[in-house]
Amino acid sequence: MPLRIDTTLASGEGDPWTPAADFTVQAAGVAGTNATVELQARLDASAPWVSISSMKPASQSMMACRKLFSVRLVWTSNKPGDALKVWSAE
Repeated sequence: MPLRIDTTLASGEGDPWTPAADFTVQAAGVAGTNATVELQARLDASAPWVSISSMKPASQSMMACRKLFSVRLVWTSNKPGDALKVWSAE
């Protein structure tokens, strides 16, 4: 499972990748975190990024996704200094 996000920053975005198949994303954060992890996708390199799904590591730690051209993970509302990790599996 590739580690897609490993951070203590309040917000940011991970590197885009192209899934080879349907995939699952799993997140882990500090108990009680307000962090949100959003999955964004686009249909080709010139298309804008759009939100597909989101989860809160404190309550929903996994989401299943269809194969898409390009995806990335964006996180917000993490308390600076709190660990946030997100993995993907195909």
